[in-house]
This record gives sequence, structure tokens and C-alpha cells, in this order.
Amino acid sequence: MELTCNVQTYAWGKKGSESLVARSKGGADGSFVVDDNTPYAEYWMGTHPNNPSLVRGSEELLSVWLANNPAAVGVVPDGYPADNIPFLFKILSIGKTLSIQVHPDQALGRELHASRPDVYKDPNHKPEMAIALTRFEAMCGLRPLHDVEGYIKDIPELGAVCGIDGSTDTPITLEALWRTFLTMGDAVVEAQLAALKGRLQEKRKPSQPRAGGTTRARTVSADMESIDPCELSLRLMSQFPGDRGAFCPFLLKCLCLEPGEAFFMGPNQPHAYVSGDCLEVMAPSDNVIRAALTPKYKDTETVITTIDYSSADGLPIVQPIKVDANITTYRPPCKLAPEFELHLHKYSRNESEDAANSWSLHQINCCSIVLVMDGSVTIVVDVSGVETSASAGSVLFIPANTQVTVTLTSDSATLYRTNRNLGGEI
Repeated sequence: MELTCNVQTYAWGKKGSESLVARSKGGADGSFVVDDNTPYAEYWMGTHPNNPSLVRGSEELLSVWLANNPAAVGVVPDGYPADNIPFLFKILSIGKTLSIQVHPDQALGRELHASRPDVYKDPNHKPEMAIALTRFEAMCGLRPLHDVEGYIKDIPELGAVCGIDGSTDTPITLEALWRTFLTMGDAVVEAQLAALKGRLQEKRKPSQPRAGGTTRARTVSADMESIDPCELSLRLMSQFPGDRGAFCPFLLKCLCLEPGEAFFMGPNQPHAYVSGDCLEVMAPSDNVIRAALTPKYKDTETVITTIDYSSADGLPIVQPIKVDANITTYRPPCKLAPEFELHLHKYSRNESEDAANSWSLHQINCCSIVLVMDGSVTIVVDVSGVETSASAGSVLFIPANTQVTVTLTSDSATLYRTNRNLGGEI
């Protein structure tokens, strides 16, 4: 059945029709009017109470429908109710950097909710996976200590806010460095930011790209282009004047993903999305522990004690798995994220044989949500023959243990299907 899904208009979203979120909502809902001055940030698909999906036609809450039809949910991860969806699926359109943040693990999520339910609204963890739809920039995960020390030698302002003198060999740890950085007085930070801005502007060559460009000043992966941290730092100073988060490009890995590339943020990993459009799938939680780049509440001490300082090596990249000629799967570690995985379905018309333009989706023992990203299709429930037409922006719910057939009604179509983490069953 088709769902009615709604948008979130956070300040960091892209404005008007520049936003893929707005275009997707408009494609699914002809009555939706795009305002060119409104930042459309997120398109939510699921049953999270902050922006729940409805059953199109009846406009009944999907969560209510599921409570009355629990068999449609199927198998859920341990600890989740048997009558509700265990994941949240989104499109994000990012025009301005999001906050530097971490998410708690399951134990800490319960603890934070019990002690401060006004701030931490639920007891769950919040693993999340982002798949780039356009060129997508992010800061994700700690830089190794030796990498940070290399920047400190070149940038004394960074050493000053981290409590490190780059001319000495005094031993330091990532935890001590981050504690000093996040608790350094605002006056010191603002003075060092002013000095850093002058230094970086002086270093910038006329031929270098301005904000949004990418320069291989320091590469963190041979397979993926790194954002120039100096350029990103200047951009963050412009977006968030006086905010210590402008130092974070030298403390966090800075990546630029091309469409189809993905990364996973497990618990206790500092990160921030910077720009671009992506799909995001996550556990259905709202637990965000913020550190910088936001006017919202920053829980500094919890951030410091939550970060996993042993995880600085490597990149949080999710390697796509080719299932067949049409399907590619993005699967995070099942132990860390049993709630979700995502499947990319790409179909192209075979002009010589109409029968070849229909495909059966895998029948699985859990419910799933399907987003039509582009093109148009009809989806037929094989047993009942119920048929639903869908085009770009449409969102459909497929009950557990339901066999459906997808038929192209355009030259090509791209669909994304999210369900619980099957751990390799398909």
C-alpha cells in the first residue's frame, strides 16, 4: 500500500526546489506546494512519532494500521515490538553543515533516557547509514592521533585550543585532546578562530577552489577523495561564526562521497553531515548528543565520555554487495545495526521483450518500505492481484512474507528498499 510521508523543514536544509526532499514530496503529492524560501531538510518514511507516515487514502497512521495488522510486520530484531517498524528511512538534502554529534550505544541510551528524559526522548541507540545520492560531504570518525599532531605542527591555533604545544614531544592521548578542545574557554576559542581564519586565508591560493571544492591537501583513503580541511574550516567559520566546530576538520576524517558510496556511523563516533543529498537509514531513535556547530544544547561532558577513542583507524565505509544484475545491497554490521539494511534496485526497459520488463522482489519474512527515486512502475501483489502505480517520490509499504512484482512503466526506474538487517539472507 502507498504511504503519505512528510517533510521536516530544519534550517540546514536546501531551499525550495533545489531540495531533493521537496521534489520527492512534490512528486508523490500533487497538492504539495514548494516554497522557495523554505529549507526542506528531511523526508521521513516510517512510524517515528515525530513525523509518522500515513496510509494513503484512509490517512490512518501507519503505526495504528500495524497495531491492528501485526502479522504485516513479521520478524523484528530482539527488543523491538512485534507490531511496529524497527527502522526509520529518510531522504536528506543538506545546504548547511549539521551539528558535530555522537549517538549512544544501547546501554547508554537507556541510562540517558532514565536520567534526562526531557533531553533524551527514548531509551534506544541510533546507528545510522548514509548513501550518497549526489556528491556528498561529511566529517565522520576520529582522525588518528598522529594525523592530528601533524596538523598541530602546521597550525598553532589548533594546538592552542587542544592544549598542545606542537614544538614539544609531550605525550598526549585523543581523549585528553578532545576534553581540552571541548572545554576550552569561549574567549580563547574565538581568539584562536580569528587567528586561524587569517592564516588559512593567507594560505589559500587564487587557483584553489572556494567553499565546496575539494583539494587533496591530505588524503585519508586511496579510494575516496578527501575534502580539503582548510577549505572546510573556512566554510564552517562562515556558517557558524565563533563556533569551535570550525576546528573539527582537523580532528575528524573529512570525506567526499560520490553517488552510490556509503558509510556507517555506529555508536560513540563523532560525525557531521556537511553538504549534498543522501538516503539515511537508522534505528528509530532521536538520541543525539551534540558537541558543536549548533545553537542547540551541547552536552559536552557526555560527548567526552561517550566517544570511542580506540576507533580512529580505518574508514567507516560500507561496501555495496552486488546481488544480481538489478540489485545492490548496503548492509551495516548486523551486531551493531540489526534494525536495517538497504537495497538499490535499478531497472531498464527491454524493448524487444515486454515480459522482460517485470521483476519479482525477494519475498522476505519482515516488512519493508520502498522508495521510488526516479522513473515509474506498477507494483502488483502476486496472490491478490492488487496493483499500485508509483512514480518518483512515491513510498510503499510491503508486508512481511508478501510476493510482489514490479513492472516498468517508464524507460528506467530506480527504487530503494529498506528492511531489517537480514545478515546475508539475500
